Amino acid sequence: MQLPSFLPEQYANYQEATDDQALFDALVLKPVDLIFFFEYACDDLTWAEMHPQFFRLALQWFTTEILHRRLSRQSGKRLTTIIKSHFSLLSAEIPFDIIVQTKDKEIPVNSLLMSESSSIFRTLIFVECEQKKSNKLTINRIPENLLPAVVEYIHTGTVPYLWRHSKDEIMVLRQLSAEFELDELAVLCEETLKRYVNKINALEMLVKCYENSWKVLGNWCCQLISENRGVIITLLEEDQLHQKRLAFEFLNAQEPALELFSQLKGLITHLICAGNISEESIFSEIVQGCPKLISLDLSRSQRFSERMLDAPTGVEKLDLSQCSWLTHAILARFVSVYPNVSHLNLASNTQLSFLAWSELTKMKQLKSLGLSNCNQITDEDFSLILKGSPSLIELSMEDCRKLSEKAFFELSRMLPQVVLLNVARCSITDAALQELAARCNYLYSLDISRCKDLSERGIVKSIPQFRALRVLHAQHCGLSDEALEQIKQLQPSLSML
Repeated sequence: MQLPSFLPEQYANYQEATDDQALFDALVLKPVDLIFFFEYACDDLTWAEMHPQFFRLALQWFTTEILHRRLSRQSGKRLTTIIKSHFSLLSAEIPFDIIVQTKDKEIPVNSLLMSESSSIFRTLIFVECEQKKSNKLTINRIPENLLPAVVEYIHTGTVPYLWRHSKDEIMVLRQLSAEFELDELAVLCEETLKRYVNKINALEMLVKCYENSWKVLGNWCCQLISENRGVIITLLEEDQLHQKRLAFEFLNAQEPALELFSQLKGLITHLICAGNISEESIFSEIVQGCPKLISLDLSRSQRFSERMLDAPTGVEKLDLSQCSWLTHAILARFVSVYPNVSHLNLASNTQLSFLAWSELTKMKQLKSLGLSNCNQITDEDFSLILKGSPSLIELSMEDCRKLSEKAFFELSRMLPQVVLLNVARCSITDAALQELAARCNYLYSLDISRCKDLSERGIVKSIPQFRALRVLHAQHCGLSDEALEQIKQLQPSLSML
């Protein structure tokens, strides 16, 4: 039989099948081939229209295997992407094998698509359907009038007529999307809710978004509120402890900016004050008026001001990057005033010397340190930094070009607990990278972009040996497509950027 267009030659032997049943029977013996063939078949519309039975058989098999957990999660995700992309083509052949019901409504759903849309749904299907040998799944928390929208999202990944629902209904659906971990549906709801926001109610809506961690809609409100008022407001992602975060940046200290600050100061966690804002007489009141303040960004400020030291002592993150006025003596004052700092950014302060690095020994809570573009740092300086900051788990040292191979060997020995490391544009070698892989068993994110002393062979050999690595930045490292594919095969969970 004729096969789908552009199917690789390695699958040519399947043309010996006489009909759809024979084709499926041959492919199902090799599930990987079946999934691959299924994807190509979906892309060939002419072939697909001529072979509905093949799709019916394949979709029934996929659904059953996922339901009984005989196919991997990776296969399930891939199949979900394929089916949703071709839902209109496949809908007549998709088995809707379970019934989702609320108090007064029932809708048939495909269990494969439902289980892969949310880990919550996957657990519910396993407990209520598979274990109890039932095709009924009751979810009373979803209102009857919103169940069709949820099911449409499960099957297609979108809800094209969401705008027809009322504002209150969409807000309820947004809450449900968080409860059931339907992340893309949450974004769809927030995008639709933008139509109900204007400059009159934007502040009220921002507070609601802050309380519920609605980032997309929240930042839309931020744009409306801050327009032409001398500020930039950003609703940030919750931190690992699920603490809500709002960043407030002063562009000037004029009345509109101060008025808006007074309305939001109870929510502000990140305060950004560049230029000469810190020299204004009102600055002390500003920093002392933020009860939730955890981050103070003074980067790019023009001059040191005593008022910079007036923030609450509970500040955990301090950004002093690009501050040409920063000396070791001034740094010492910051260290004494803010003893709880766990994140310190000193990037682009090329004027700092070993006297400044010795101050780091006094920062007992320090977990994250930014030294990017501090190209004055020598091996001796770096050794002092490592000895003074033994608890670091995040270190950014991009373009610290004076550091030799010796520095990276010491890094792997002194900071085996490091989780995030940026050594872009540094002179790290294959041997040093290999040592990091051997010792740094918790490293999750690594940036080796533009590290010209690394060879393709050294990268391919070392990267798969990082046990916890999940994110790799390797731009402009001269890696061939073959090398990238080899790394991906050896480390399939790695995201390469």
